[in-house]
Amino acid sequence: MRSVSLGAALALLVLGCGIDRDVTGPEDPEFSAPESAGFPEPAFATVTAATNLWASRAPMPTGRYFLAAGVVSGVVYAIGGRLTSALGTTAVQAYSPGTNSWTTKAPLPSSRVYANGASVINGVLYLAGGADGTGPTKSLFAYTASTNTWTTKAPMLSPGACGASGVIGGKLYVYSACPSASFQRYDPTTNSWKALAVPASNHGYPAAGVIDGKLYLAGGNNTVPSTVVESYDPATNLWTKRPSLPTARFGAAGTVIDGLLYVVGGGPSTYTETAAVEVYNPVTSTWQSRPALPTARVGPVAVALSGKLFAIGGGRASVALADNSMYTPGDVWATKSSMPTARESFAAAVVSGKLYAFGGSRDGSPLTSGHVYTPGNNAWTSRAALPQPRVASNGAVVLNGIVYVPGGHSGDGIYTTSLYAYNASTNTWSSKAPMPAAIGCGGSGALGGKLYVYGTCGPDGSAGAGLYAYDPAANTWGSRLDAPSLKFPAMAAVNGKLYLAGGQESSGAPSNAVSVFDPATRQWTPLAPMPTRRYWAAAVSLNGLLYVLGGYSGTGPVVWADVYNPATNSWRTLIDMPRGAWSPGAGAINGKIYVVGGQADVTQTTTQVYTP
Repeated sequence: MRSVSLGAALALLVLGCGIDRDVTGPEDPEFSAPESAGFPEPAFATVTAATNLWASRAPMPTGRYFLAAGVVSGVVYAIGGRLTSALGTTAVQAYSPGTNSWTTKAPLPSSRVYANGASVINGVLYLAGGADGTGPTKSLFAYTASTNTWTTKAPMLSPGACGASGVIGGKLYVYSACPSASFQRYDPTTNSWKALAVPASNHGYPAAGVIDGKLYLAGGNNTVPSTVVESYDPATNLWTKRPSLPTARFGAAGTVIDGLLYVVGGGPSTYTETAAVEVYNPVTSTWQSRPALPTARVGPVAVALSGKLFAIGGGRASVALADNSMYTPGDVWATKSSMPTARESFAAAVVSGKLYAFGGSRDGSPLTSGHVYTPGNNAWTSRAALPQPRVASNGAVVLNGIVYVPGGHSGDGIYTTSLYAYNASTNTWSSKAPMPAAIGCGGSGALGGKLYVYGTCGPDGSAGAGLYAYDPAANTWGSRLDAPSLKFPAMAAVNGKLYLAGGQESSGAPSNAVSVFDPATRQWTPLAPMPTRRYWAAAVSLNGLLYVLGGYSGTGPVVWADVYNPATNSWRTLIDMPRGAWSPGAGAINGKIYVVGGQADVTQTTTQVYTP
């Protein structure tokens, strides 16, 4: 067993958090709310940021653990903490990802270790509680980055350390586990505190984060390292138990990216450290493992910045670490703001980094309405409605910034020849030359500046497959081309060819057949089948690959996600979607895939985003 220094033993005795730890102990994670709008996204110094992998960044000048950290204007501030000598420190150092460099900032008014995290409100960083040389304190320090100065605010109602903090509604929520459990709220407008209900379980040195206005505490110490997860709702002043953390641990770091709680490192027992990283999705109430830290450690901090996770500091084998590791999430789903209108079987397309949704059906009622989603502010806004309701149009395709919506029906099941064109810059619709035939149940794609429309249903829904090409420059259609006969396939253009995946066979059964159309030869070629059979799935082209998402198995909606590589003629199964649906809309924006709406037990409003 590792020896415990006298200084470390005295510090842990003073804090009195109920476990005989050695210096591989706990942590005070950073749980800052997202930066307020208006700050530019920071640039990152050149680094290979492969997704779902860790990369080394410039280490802290001073190794430490049990530190706190917060992000202000794209800069990470590492505050206080514990040195290898078991002493606390006043050190404050700032990391800029743009230059991959550290600078020294004004020190804390007094040393702090085991602080209850650091959180940011309106650009001011708050550090609540923590221990000095004599034990837990009531202090609340506030740091203003623009002036590089610290001020002292109203003290907490009771001393507290070994906990966490987070921002909800412009107020600071502080949980402390040492010397006893307390939960307090600080209002910066009145510089005052209020006592709140404490969680049912003790969470000494937890991981934590704020998601959708709720504070989550994960793990920590409750006599022994714990798997307990609880969330606090300020609207009710109540704590709710959530699904347990897969790996029991204290001293883990926590942060939130895309609505997911990341729990990083920590101590699964008194004398060990872990590199484990686990992610909680509150929408599905599930945990998943992610790639492990490069170095096992206890007592690091984790911060989220521009969709990346930085794990900084920590302790291992009685040594304070200066490590700074950057994780770029990948193969992960998250949930975003819901569409204002539930819809399925609608037209969806991406123009200038925004996802547009038009028409479709809501619980059997046809729609004309339009909305657009902007990832930058995670918000939906209204757009001009379609001239007529359109359900089950043959997809939507963008050519030269114009969204084309071919065919579909008005809710009566009678397919039309209409071709509507939407100009996003003017928010207006116009009608184009009608299709040569009224076809539906199909899809579409852009190849060589032309719109290719595939359909298998005639005006009354009867079968009859065909492929037609539209030239927007001449506003004319070509003659019918032969095509496979599958209703409701997933379809997208990839690398200048049109891919058709799955669909419904003439018997009504779902298919896993895949074929590709080459405009140069006007021929279809069969390819490796999908891993799963389905129809009414969405298809997206991204980075030369074909993604097929959701759909209907013949018995219900599915959460399946698969990707096809044309270069190897092979499929790979991805992590399941948070929620299954058939006939959703989808599009790729800035390297991510957005899947919206669709039908399950009821018509959906969900916005789901996948990072490859």
